[in-house]
Amino acid sequence: MVTATVREARLHLSRFLHLVENGQEVVIRNRTTPIARLVPYEPCSSGEVPDLTAFRASLIAEAADGMGGMLPGRCEKTGKLDHVQKQQKTIIKELI
Repeated sequence: MVTATVREARLHLSRFLHLVENGQEVVIRNRTTPIARLVPYEPCSSGEVPDLTAFRASLIAEAADGMGGMLPGRCEKTGKLDHVQKQQKTIIKELI
C-alpha cells in the first residue's frame, strides 16, 4: 500500500493511477489523517443494474415513519394540500 499527501497526489496523479492499474492501493492523507483511497476498478459481476424497487419502498416507509406517519394528503376542510404536506410530497418524490 502506497500513501501520499494531497499535494503529492495532485502533483503525481498519473503515477498513482499507474500503480492502481497494476493492482496497488493508494491512500491519500491530509497531513497524517487518511482521507481517501484509490483502488482498482472492479466492474459489477452480473453486468446488470440491481432492482431497487424494494429499497425505494423501504425508504418511503422510513420517511413516512419519520414524519409521524403523515403521507401527503388533502386537508379535510379545504381539500387542498397544505404547505407541510407539499414539502413532504416533494421529499418523497425525491426518494423515488
